[in-house]
Amino acid sequence: GYIPEVTVDGTAATPTYNYTKHFSMGRGAWELAYVMPDEKTAYLSDDGTNVGFYMYVADTARDLSAGTLYAAKWIQTSAVNTNGGSADIQWIKLGHATDAELKAIVAAEPKFSDIFDASDVQADNTCLAGFTSINTANGQECLAVIAGKETEAAFLETRRYAALLGATTEFRK
Repeated sequence: GYIPEVTVDGTAATPTYNYTKHFSMGRGAWELAYVMPDEKTAYLSDDGTNVGFYMYVADTARDLSAGTLYAAKWIQTSAVNTNGGSADIQWIKLGHATDAELKAIVAAEPKFSDIFDASDVQADNTCLAGFTSINTANGQECLAVIAGKETEAAFLETRRYAALLGATTEFRK
């Protein structure tokens, strides 16, 4: 669920590979991460149903080990044309982190219940007070982030946290 960066050193007779997992780029069903010419900004597409679109801005060019993660909010401006119309994209900040700090969090093996409180969806498809309704690939969920667990939510449960903050997570593929 994390973006890997693979570097190859082909100067020796047998090439060597270095594999780095970028925890600070969030966790999802990543289909593609595309780094832009500024060598700091990357766009991340999430594969599946009820998924998001993300942007990561590294602190330093050519170094994806620390940065800020954002989720797209689709704001429809027109329904005219057969390709879904027109929209503006608003970027919602999910958080800033480093791979090192998140690697330590992941190593502690937090459970979902360490990050979120969950409530059953009510008969009228609403959530109890204090919980937010989000769409997931598994259907509707009612969640609240446990105080102080925003970093874990942003980088370990990226899609759910993006939805809680109002980003669009109803994209498909």
